[in-house]
Order: sequence, then C-alpha cells, then structure tokens
Amino acid sequence: TAEFAPGPAVAEDPAIPGGDAGEGSFDDVVGSELFGRVCSPTEADASQTTEAVEIATFEVLVEIESRASLGLALDSTRPDHLRVNSVTPSGAVAEYNSSAVEELQVREGDYIIAVNGDSEDSATMLRSIGCGGRLNLKIRRPFHFVARGLDKSCGRLGLDISFHGKTTSTFVRHIFRDGLIQAHNDLHPELEVRIGDRIVAVNGNRGFSKDLLDAIR
Repeated sequence: TAEFAPGPAVAEDPAIPGGDAGEGSFDDVVGSELFGRVCSPTEADASQTTEAVEIATFEVLVEIESRASLGLALDSTRPDHLRVNSVTPSGAVAEYNSSAVEELQVREGDYIIAVNGDSEDSATMLRSIGCGGRLNLKIRRPFHFVARGLDKSCGRLGLDISFHGKTTSTFVRHIFRDGLIQAHNDLHPELEVRIGDRIVAVNGNRGFSKDLLDAIR
C-alpha cells in the first residue's frame, strides 16, 4: 500500500534543513498505493468509494514561552502549507494534545494551512512560528485513498517524484501517460492520483522518504 499527499521539504521547529533532496522517475512497484492530499470537504465527500475519509479543519491555540518549542517536525517544501512529519513528546502541541479530545488532537500527517490567520505561504507561516508567543494554528486533516493492484509485471509505475531525506512522504511531480498510475486514474477517476499528491506509504509500510523510495524501487 502506498499513500499519497501534496509534497514539501522539512523543517523542525521551525526550520532545520537536513537530509538529501532528490527527484527522479520510479517505475516499479508491486501492490497498492495509499494517497493523501489537502482538499476541501466537498471534494472528499464526492468520493464514496474511499476506505477511510476523514476531512476536518479546526483551530489549535498554543503558546510558546521563552526557550520552549512548538514540538512539531514540519515539512515545508510546498509553498501553501506545512505538513506535520511528527509530534514530539514535549512541546506546546504535545501539551495541547494532552487535554484535547482525540478528534481535535494534532497528528502526524496533518497540514497547517494558516498561522495566526496568515495563509500566504509556508515561509511566512514558519516565520510566525519562529517568533513564538501565542499561536493560532489552522489544521486540516489529509484526504487518504488507496490505489490497488499496481503490479510491475504489467508495466512501469510511471511517476516522476521528488523527495527530501528527512520527510515522511514523497511528492508527485509528473504522471506519465503510459504507466500503471495513469491506467489506475482512467479506471478510477474518483480516486485519481494527481500532481501534487504525496506518497506516504508503500505496501502498508511508512517511513522516511528514502524508505518509501526503496520500497518503490
């Protein structure tokens, strides 16, 4: 299984670059793909055949005091959102999660789409986080879906993807017309893989982008 969602780079509270970046065309994979993306609730509701659809947008109020941290490892590659790579055991978000109901806890894979009402770009959101103080984070759950039966004996996968060493997903840059993904899209338009989606799991296994690439290869 592999999971796709829109693609970014990494930053850790608020921006610590690291790991190797790369890109390339990867053609062989056996099994299925689990995809995810940032989309509107209306768009998610239009798909009735997804195995698990959970779209929710909610706001999180936290305060970063002196020498404290937000407690999120953030993927900042995409210009319009930040993806949560992980939530650390300590930090402002972990403290928030400890008292929040489960449905409103910040999770790995969530997207930050605005900070203090500013959704202009991911760099601006990172700067706001870096300034600390009281923060209003607008969170959106990812939309996940599965593309099954991608058998390399039937042809190449046909994806051009980019990645960053410390992220937990890879970014779909291009879909070739003669690959298995395009064939999946033709058969399942309601679950089509799009440019900008992210691969977050392959055959049920998650990990850093390099782990996902190894599984795809």
